[in-house]
Amino acid sequence: MFPRLTAAIHRRGSAPPDLPGIFSPKRMRRTGAACLWCLVFPFDLAAQTNMVFESGTARLEVVAQGIEPVVMHGRPSVQFQLDASSSAAFGDLTGGIVGQPLAVLLCDRQLLSVVVRERLEGRGILNLPTLEAAIAVADVVQGKAGCATLAEHFDE
Repeated sequence: MFPRLTAAIHRRGSAPPDLPGIFSPKRMRRTGAACLWCLVFPFDLAAQTNMVFESGTARLEVVAQGIEPVVMHGRPSVQFQLDASSSAAFGDLTGGIVGQPLAVLLCDRQLLSVVVRERLEGRGILNLPTLEAAIAVADVVQGKAGCATLAEHFDE
């Protein structure tokens, strides 16, 4: 009814026939060397891109601690939370411009412009045109993608 499975114990350095190269000492040395090389010469793959909030009188660059694409009330959005210093400055900026427009920029590209309705502390939600645009924004802010990925979503 079921295929018969057999257990096998292999000597270190020998590979079972169905998994060639997994237990190879030569492969382990190459993998170990590659990992050591990454520790000695670390890449800056997780370089985070900061969001910029710009009003008619002020410009504020903020550091997002967390950002994720979400769907809020049927609209594609990104939900973000700022670090402590950015949070205080963001609260001061939005508190001073209630009723006025505020532009949200990323990679020198305007994502949207909104009218500030109340003082915002360290978090917010940005409604974006599509879910793909929300994912692209989150990826750029987190350092998973480059600024060029925003072009197809936010260029006219």
